Amino acid sequence: MNVSNSAIFDANDLGTDIVTIHVGPKEKAFAIHKDLICNRSDFFSKAFNGPFKEGVDGKMHLPEDDPQAFSAVVAWMYRDQLPLFPTEQFKDDIVGCDMYINLLLPLFQLAEKLCINTLANQVMDRFQDVHFKHSCIFDPTQLENIYAHCHGGSKLRTYGVLMVIRRGSGGHDDPDGDDEGNENEADNDDDEVFLGGLLELQESQPDFGRDFITLQMKYGYRFQMKYGCTDAQIRDSETGFGQCFFHTHAKSEVCHLGPEPIDTNGT
Repeated sequence: MNVSNSAIFDANDLGTDIVTIHVGPKEKAFAIHKDLICNRSDFFSKAFNGPFKEGVDGKMHLPEDDPQAFSAVVAWMYRDQLPLFPTEQFKDDIVGCDMYINLLLPLFQLAEKLCINTLANQVMDRFQDVHFKHSCIFDPTQLENIYAHCHGGSKLRTYGVLMVIRRGSGGHDDPDGDDEGNENEADNDDDEVFLGGLLELQESQPDFGRDFITLQMKYGYRFQMKYGCTDAQIRDSETGFGQCFFHTHAKSEVCHLGPEPIDTNGT
């Protein structure tokens, strides 16, 4: 199936058939145009166009998923729009950034589960952009969430670990802007708390330690000052890992950002 790389569509894409998705333990119902949802996702196409109960009944149940995240998936399908930032709810500061990231995490995880690569890639870009703007990275609690709900090859795991490695190399900026007199003491306290969280993460999610060692061995040198202190939040080949390093693309898919320059291979 030729899955659309964009949520932009015309009336002919909608069709007339409606399917209903019941999400979460309370089975919140979402009525969606069948053609639209099937064109956006192989997961739904196989379910509703195949010889399965969902195809006969026009209904699907996703009891383990987050209704708020699924609502954002539907908004993206119809409007090509992610949750906005900043807003009145999510202020343009470090606290608002953290709240917004926590909203995006289940959206990414659901997009990944439903094999909607374009949506997952757009959310991945948003993580990078918001983190870069506010000089922050995933905290250990957020990394715990990522490792608990993303699959072993998830690009979000890779991004999170690489930013931890960069912080350990001294390439992470202090978002609080402490003056120089208090900076060292505050940074040391923050580092101790962060390290403690990572050690707890390693206990609960052993894959984190494996990924850390693997990525440190492969890419750790790039975070040294003499190699330009690469920033995984930037999507170019000179200061980052390239446009699509943290994306997932099927062979027939073209990135929503356009074709990737030949030299941006992340190596």
